[in-house]
Amino acid sequence: YKNKFILDYRDLSIEQKFKGTYNELMKLSALHVVSSPGFIKCLPNACESVLSHNFDINILKQAIDDNDLSYIINNKDINVLTIGGIRDYEQNAAIIIEALGNEEHFIVSFVGRGIDAPRLEEFAKEGNYKHVVFSGYYDKKDEASIIQRSTMMNIFYPRKLSHDTALSNRF
Repeated sequence: YKNKFILDYRDLSIEQKFKGTYNELMKLSALHVVSSPGFIKCLPNACESVLSHNFDINILKQAIDDNDLSYIINNKDINVLTIGGIRDYEQNAAIIIEALGNEEHFIVSFVGRGIDAPRLEEFAKEGNYKHVVFSGYYDKKDEASIIQRSTMMNIFYPRKLSHDTALSNRF
């Protein structure tokens, strides 16, 4: 199969389990794709890669044509949204919930499920944070409207190699 397949490199944590296998696959692939520039620094020097992420350029062009991109915050509250897989307990507890959870005119919204969602929800309850909301699972078809109701998105990763290389799909 030499030069007859594309290797799409998306997750450093998986790669670490199969490092030797990935190196061999990179040599054999016709094309090597990475989802963010951060992955490139983890690759062997001899490996050339193409940068590609999860978007369709035609959908993006249509969204730009269909929407007024001049965005003015005119809501009473600023809704900081974390959507999708809820993880990274330390960052979300300390930076997002503690910093904004009792601030007037802020709402901290966690929409989705994930490994740290129950701990973060318990943290918010124990700390009696008034402006933190957890809504759990959502249908993919509702994602655009959920995001549209937010003011800004929280995609705060810890500083470690597996996260430094990633580019969130929500971004």
